Amino acid sequence: MLLWIVDITDETKPIPFASFQVAKEDGSLKPDYTGMHQFCEEIRSTEVPVAWFAHGLRIVDIANLHAPREVAFFVPDVLPGATRVQSNDVCFDDRGLIYLIDRTRGLHILERNVTRRRRKMARDQVLGDGFVSMGDERRNP
Repeated sequence: MLLWIVDITDETKPIPFASFQVAKEDGSLKPDYTGMHQFCEEIRSTEVPVAWFAHGLRIVDIANLHAPREVAFFVPDVLPGATRVQSNDVCFDDRGLIYLIDRTRGLHILERNVTRRRRKMARDQVLGDGFVSMGDERRNP
């Protein structure tokens, strides 16, 4: 499943003109709950958090609307007995913290590394490309 960018200048005639797909996807038929599920409903910048079921959290930059691109991601660990992650919903707060709900792992509270550097929060452990986890028990002392 793709993330589509649609021109709704005329709401009666929406025109899709760009899309984004996780690099690991090839368009072939996949099991249920694999594709894009939900983007953050409040768009505050060109970087949009997207919950991508089996591919975790993706941050998609739409600064160039005709060429959306991934700028960061976080994929939770797969629990023993599970076959994959199930990232379901995403939102963020005024501090820039990102809240990702995963059907098998629960709630992840994340912060972009760029925000972390600004706040100099050295206590957090880097978990994925572009993210740190807040209060993760695996954190290095």
